[in-house]
Amino acid sequence: DPSNVASVRQVSTISVGDNPRNIFVSGKYAYTANTNAGTISIVDVSNPLYPKQISTLLTGNNPRAIYVAGRYAYVANYGDSNLAVIDVSIPSSPALLGTVTVGSGPQSIYVSGRYAYVTNLNSASISVVDISSPLNPVQVATTSVGIEPYAITVSGRYAYVANQSSNSISVVDVSNPSLPIQIATAAVGANPAGIAVSGRYAYVSHFSSSYISVVDISNPASPAEVGQAATVGGSSQNIFVSGRYAYVANQGSDNI
Repeated sequence: DPSNVASVRQVSTISVGDNPRNIFVSGKYAYTANTNAGTISIVDVSNPLYPKQISTLLTGNNPRAIYVAGRYAYVANYGDSNLAVIDVSIPSSPALLGTVTVGSGPQSIYVSGRYAYVTNLNSASISVVDISSPLNPVQVATTSVGIEPYAITVSGRYAYVANQSSNSISVVDVSNPSLPIQIATAAVGANPAGIAVSGRYAYVSHFSSSYISVVDISNPASPAEVGQAATVGGSSQNIFVSGRYAYVANQGSDNI
């Protein structure tokens, strides 16, 4: 229960597919990407004390990330180097609608408007996919970023990418989705694995540094790390910011 951050506790668990790697919550449902199973699970969380898996669906090889927008879920299949579009309007009966090839090893995904933005871990790039036709998604552009882009978020006309092996973040102008342009980079801690934007700052978690980098992005063309805040757990992965708090998933210490 996150309403009282001073006394957060686990209230329930539920089994899903093998090696759930990513989760997205929308309305009364949670959606997980189950990497080893090659599936997604849809879980009814309307009663948080008693979650119930109501469906699963094969999506592709090694799904690493899932994002839900409206009646569709978008899944990055790392092993197939593609993006899958799934109709989840009937959560008990999800249906695979279409796929599109992106770069090598898609790792993360963010949806904004009619476009999906995908990081391609093995090709040091991001892909921009037009998802306005769910049956026929189309990759409209790619652009190079840092080495092993691991996470992405979009805010306004910019995409922000955490580059794990470059120890940096990239700022990409996506105001013209057909012509994305990396306009700047900023050095951060070792092996950045997660990124979240709130106001004029980007917050970056690291797999090999036990702190959060705070990056001033008020001038997107000249981002700068302005602080290293809060000692967190080991091998941090994803980060989420809500209000005055940041929530960090620490893989190495099995906590947040």
